[in-house]
Amino acid sequence: MAAAAQPTKPAREPLAEKLVSNADHPAPTAWLTLETEDAHLVVEGRAALVRDEARLRRVADAYAAKYGWQVRPQDGAFDADDGAPTAGPPPYDVYVLTPDRVFGFGTDETWSPTRWRFP
Repeated sequence: MAAAAQPTKPAREPLAEKLVSNADHPAPTAWLTLETEDAHLVVEGRAALVRDEARLRRVADAYAAKYGWQVRPQDGAFDADDGAPTAGPPPYDVYVLTPDRVFGFGTDETWSPTRWRFP
């Protein structure tokens, strides 16, 4: 089963430009860090720009449900009346991160550092 995360970045950010600037080569490696109650996770994988309107709508609905942030798909990115304070004004590109590897580090001694690989 494929897993994916949908981080967003302003379209004009240097990282966003780097992720999409080399279309002739395989998708670049990107990473995402997450914290759970008992672990810190680092997810490494391939980043790809999401432009599909239906997928953007699903992500927008998830953002509204989880964070209360009302965004709407427009021209293959997110637009919002309320900008993201730390990200600047819209538009906001959406990326899917398909994991290759995940590293897990426990916050206590109940489990050892672990690595998962996804073919």
